[in-house]
Amino acid sequence: ATPATATQAIKPGDPAAGKEIYLTHCHFCHGRTGRGEGPVGIAISPHPADFIGDRKRMAKTDSELFDSITKGIYKEIGGEEMAMPRWAEILTVQERWDVLAYIRQLEREGLASDKNR
Repeated sequence: ATPATATQAIKPGDPAAGKEIYLTHCHFCHGRTGRGEGPVGIAISPHPADFIGDRKRMAKTDSELFDSITKGIYKEIGGEEMAMPRWAEILTVQERWDVLAYIRQLEREGLASDKNR
């Protein structure tokens, strides 16, 4: 027999559900448009990810980005000073996929907006 958790399928990320999570937890650092310009983020070093301008970071696979959301981001200097929390302790697996789907939506919208300028 397989464990119950192994049989529970994760649905593809839902950007609409992800938007609610993002506006509750993420926009303070990453900004409403995902450019890393949130009211808390502007004072943080290193600066929060810019989901539109940081093409190297956003070239990562969804699995790699999901891993970063899950495990958090930490500064290497001076120990484990937190730069972004471990969202695994706050959000469910499905919620993390949902917020990633919304981040990808912000990325597409931001790139389209920049292209039309």
